[in-house]
Amino acid sequence: MSSSRLPGFYKMKMSERLRRLADALDGQDLDGLGESATLPLANADGMIENAVGVLGADSDGGGRAVGDRGGLPGREDRARRRRVQL
Repeated sequence: MSSSRLPGFYKMKMSERLRRLADALDGQDLDGLGESATLPLANADGMIENAVGVLGADSDGGGRAVGDRGGLPGREDRARRRRVQL
């Protein structure tokens, strides 16, 4: 008995994974899948067995993520972001 709702999903090529998801998502949701400025989808596919998209932080160009509390990030925030980027 398989516990997966999409058996063999991790074995599919990226194009097939995206096609299968396209059947279940509307156009706007589907547009959110794909390339990211932080990690190319091809790299994610090699690192994450079920990769279908990459989440990246939007930037306002000022060195802080959109939605931050405002002002420049503190030392702890910068250190945490460095660890995440590595």
